[in-house]
Amino acid sequence: MLNVSRPHFRHCVDRPLSLPQNLPVNGSLKTVLWRTAIAMAILAILLGAFYADQNGRGLSRWKQIEHEINARGVSVNWDDLARYTT
Repeated sequence: MLNVSRPHFRHCVDRPLSLPQNLPVNGSLKTVLWRTAIAMAILAILLGAFYADQNGRGLSRWKQIEHEINARGVSVNWDDLARYTT
C-alpha cells in the first residue's frame, strides 16, 4: 500500500534552504576580464558583419538606380552635374 504522507519529503519543508558555503569562486578578475573581452569581440564581429552587409546592399541598390538613370539618357557623373563658376 502507498504511504500518502510521504515522510521522505518532510525534511525539505521543515528546515530552511541552505546553500553550500565552500564552493569555488569562479568570478576572479582575470576570468571576468576574459569573458568581457570575448563578449566585446563577438559583438564587434557581429556589428562589422551587419555594416558590411548594409554597405553591400546600398552599393547594389545604387548601381541598379544608376543603371536605370543612365538608361533614360541622364548622366550621373559628378563632373557633368557640377558647374564651375570661377
